[in-house]
Amino acid sequence: MAESKTFSEQKSLNTCTYYEDIEVDVKYEKEFNVGDSRTSTICLISETEAWVRSDKLNKLVNDSGNMKRSLDSKCLLFHFAVSENGITYFCDPDDKDVIQIDKKGEIGALFSVTPLIPSYINLTRSGDLLITLEDEDSYVRNSSSRRLVRRTSMTGEALMEYEYDSDGKTPLFCRPMRPIEHVNGNICVINQYEQEPDIYSGTIYGFDSRGKINFKYSGIDGDFNPVDICCDTVGNIFISDCINKQIHIIDLKGRFVCFLTLEPFKERLLAISMYDSKLWVGSYDSGLIKVFQFKLSRKNYVLNRNDN
Repeated sequence: MAESKTFSEQKSLNTCTYYEDIEVDVKYEKEFNVGDSRTSTICLISETEAWVRSDKLNKLVNDSGNMKRSLDSKCLLFHFAVSENGITYFCDPDDKDVIQIDKKGEIGALFSVTPLIPSYINLTRSGDLLITLEDEDSYVRNSSSRRLVRRTSMTGEALMEYEYDSDGKTPLFCRPMRPIEHVNGNICVINQYEQEPDIYSGTIYGFDSRGKINFKYSGIDGDFNPVDICCDTVGNIFISDCINKQIHIIDLKGRFVCFLTLEPFKERLLAISMYDSKLWVGSYDSGLIKVFQFKLSRKNYVLNRNDN
């Protein structure tokens, strides 16, 4: 990546502002609605199907917007993850449980995280869970507050916790959101905070395999409100920026790669998900989802899985 270039030296396309060593190909394919309210979660299980949350429902839809299945649970599924074998995992913030739904649709509690409140969940390639935990549903914290990401086994055994800065004492999170695992096994998570009532901003934190923070990304210029995050298969990290209606792309070290402004997307962005070369983007303002064919490559770039 040509880090020495200034913004005036960057080139600009309809879809992307990029550096000289970046090749980007983005094609708009289609759009459809999954409901009337915002699309807060998208979890692609193939290029043509995804679990989504809209209209306070969680449903499996195809890329025509047709619902194939809905999840019937006693709680509102705020966020969820789906394994390759079709098992769905989600958090129950009311009962403070982690729940699974098997392929037959049977629901059962895996384990409790009491007294903490679980919110966001994701899977690692090794089969562990990444769960965001809070002591209360609030952006306000005090000296005894706990806000963290916990890596657990399927039985609830805590394998690692991401909670403090490199000094081991300074709390990192106001509200941890959307944890993901990179292609090299490192962890990336959003820290969102409230600047003033209903005005939000955030920072992306990257952690290495030992739980040590190795980068912080707070955008390039001006306001930055990250609301979702995903990775492609070669290590690019995609961040939906609600306030600026664009996607930031950074590399595994947290270095800015390019802005992606998805035409004809005029609404505020919220949920994003990628499967192979398909990128689904959900609207903050409605149940609209748009589908893009995406390819980004770096000239003379080879992914090092130990690139920490």
